Amino acid sequence: MRATKRTTTMAVAIVSGALIASDRASASSENTIEKLQLVYHATFGNGSLASGVDPLGIGPLTIGDARIADAFPTWTARAGTITLRVTRPAGAVVAGPVSAGLFATPVDFDQGSVFWLRASFVAPSGPHDTGTAFAATIGARTGDEDDVFAETRVAATFQVRGNGARLNIVGGSPPPNLPDM
Repeated sequence: MRATKRTTTMAVAIVSGALIASDRASASSENTIEKLQLVYHATFGNGSLASGVDPLGIGPLTIGDARIADAFPTWTARAGTITLRVTRPAGAVVAGPVSAGLFATPVDFDQGSVFWLRASFVAPSGPHDTGTAFAATIGARTGDEDDVFAETRVAATFQVRGNGARLNIVGGSPPPNLPDM
């Protein structure tokens, strides 16, 4: 009898832009999105991971993943988009995310800094079977392009479980516990 390897593709997202806005001068709670300055804007023109706006000298986005065996992360660049794909290994017990991502690293925002992140995900897809889940995520965390579970993080996710979906805020305090739609 021949053993076959079974995997489930967990998420495919076409990312069509990413930007960061920041106010490094002040850690005041009075900062609003309108007062922030654009400090990074990746448009993926010609498949590039570089930003046309980068006064902080962040440099090009870096591809990275959760370093999970048999997850087979891929990043496919096309003019104006990057398609990310990752596979959750069948039968494996995995603590934390199985991910493929794009990371601005190194970036250092001091404690109390106010920043804003935005990304566009076009038609994220994954399994819709009972007991399955996948998510398109934008977030901030410690560390580098290795998306290891032990890092401190906060993230907004569009989480799909079976045939339901919800906004989830990982690291939010208190957690929103929003119901599936």
